[in-house]
Amino acid sequence: MAMSSKIIQVDPSRPDPLAIERAAEILQRGGLVIFPTDTVYGLGCLAGNAEATERIFRAKGRPRRQPLILLIGDGSDLVRLGESVPDTAQQAAARFWPGPLTIVVKRSQQVPVELVAGGETVGIRLPNHPVALALISRAASDLASTSANRSGGENAITAEDAFRQIGSEVDLVLDAGPASLAVPSTVVDFTTHPPKMIREGALSWDQLKGEI
Repeated sequence: MAMSSKIIQVDPSRPDPLAIERAAEILQRGGLVIFPTDTVYGLGCLAGNAEATERIFRAKGRPRRQPLILLIGDGSDLVRLGESVPDTAQQAAARFWPGPLTIVVKRSQQVPVELVAGGETVGIRLPNHPVALALISRAASDLASTSANRSGGENAITAEDAFRQIGSEVDLVLDAGPASLAVPSTVVDFTTHPPKMIREGALSWDQLKGEI
């Protein structure tokens, strides 16, 4: 792939503050950024920016009925964004965050309705990647996010994978090399008792069930 001016290479363990600053400024202006996480590359915008959220759906060709998730920078944000978060969800967060677990809980009023397709629940994850965490911190906002690929397309393990699929629709790509796990997060619904697996990903049900 030919290099693009949209792509900035960053150290995966010690990202350049100037690169993070540029990406955060783009997010704050309503832009879309592709960035690495521990699972696969993500596509994100500031949570609460309805126009940018709409751009994510268009960029992916994603049906509006399929909600986005929230990427957070601190585990305590789970109880801010979730309503009546059950003990099982908090225990799972304490055990597996930061990491490849998306926790689905009833959403609080702080979660924008357009992000969750009008639904009453929201998926929340604390990623285990210095670049993603630095971006969330510098943007001073949760990120509305999803995987950086066309809907139904191959998972984006590298920035090149993501750029090839949706690069024309985004404003910046942070390239930190291949995603370490190369598998999407595991998604578990904690609004039911017992919790229910929605998607098995980097964490198996066997790994989870002894902890929740």
